[in-house]
Amino acid sequence: MDSRRFQKRTAINHLNQISNDIAFFCIKPRIIKIGNSESALEFLVIAKPDEWGKTGENQPI
Repeated sequence: MDSRRFQKRTAINHLNQISNDIAFFCIKPRIIKIGNSESALEFLVIAKPDEWGKTGENQPI
């Protein structure tokens, strides 16, 4: 991992630690293609709030 990416992840993690009302995410979009299928967009989560997977993931928007 290059230093700029590490700095961004560290900044997002810090913002999530000090913020109670806002959740910050760092995502990396990429285009994938499987076999002869059409291209699709995939989002890789690079950084997210610690409790996101425990409480917010299955909540309706």
